[in-house]
Amino acid sequence: MGVLLDNIGRHAQKTLVKLLDENAVTFLGTDTHLVNTNYTHMEHMIKEFKKKIGETRFNELSSENPNKIIKNEII
Repeated sequence: MGVLLDNIGRHAQKTLVKLLDENAVTFLGTDTHLVNTNYTHMEHMIKEFKKKIGETRFNELSSENPNKIIKNEII
């Protein structure tokens, strides 16, 4: 996930990878209201996440679990 998170810093990236490896992440979110930032590379970032955690887990973390939070359901 080297290119994926270049602008958040090496320590933060290592922490995220460790949390993903330990299944300690409940959902993924972004700060996409910032125009002209790394979000211009969103497709690449999604591909890297799917490669790291698989498409099923990515969908769970990026869509299913956030929707459960909105609906006040247990994750």
